Amino acid sequence: CYHAVADNFRSRSAFLSAICFAIAFDIRMQIIFIPLGIGVWWLFQKASIRHAIIFGLAFLVSIALTQGLFDLLYYGNPLASTLEYLRYNSDATHIGSYPQGPWYMYAGTLALFVLGIPVFLLYPGVIYSYKISAHTRMLLLSLIFFFLFHSLYSNKQERFILPALPLFVMLGLHGIREAMIALKQPKWLRNFAAFSLIWFLVLNTLGLILLT
Repeated sequence: CYHAVADNFRSRSAFLSAICFAIAFDIRMQIIFIPLGIGVWWLFQKASIRHAIIFGLAFLVSIALTQGLFDLLYYGNPLASTLEYLRYNSDATHIGSYPQGPWYMYAGTLALFVLGIPVFLLYPGVIYSYKISAHTRMLLLSLIFFFLFHSLYSNKQERFILPALPLFVMLGLHGIREAMIALKQPKWLRNFAAFSLIWFLVLNTLGLILLT
């Protein structure tokens, strides 16, 4: 994502972003919905079609040279791991043996990850981020793709949503900051933001001490 939103964005940026996402895909396949959002965004922007093609090709080649090459040498099929993963996770029996939940469950999971109260700033901030720039709209689309898939998929393990957490927090903080400026920083909002920060730092520090 860092390379995808580079200030001096060029073909090299799309190439580096694709390589990083390919490595992430090798670690966790569902991450593909984030680069998918970026690729789709570029594909529908007239000035970025070339970048979308470079991004897509570099992504596929990088996967072929990492996971694909390993699978070819070890299993004799470059798609062996991918196909087996899809087969296992589309089997109703296997899915049913894991935690289930309603489609809106991960909205609460994100609130839990940020210790409750700050989510009342982050959710409006994420929504407002659509108005900030093309970069934030692109990342928001990626976040929606990722979030939507996991919300519709019945296997609901909390860890599944973790890859979206950095995007959620960054877009939320950026969005709420810009919203506060647009609203001329009303005192009640400044006070609530300060309270949320203190709440998060105190609880997070106590949790850190306890877990350490």
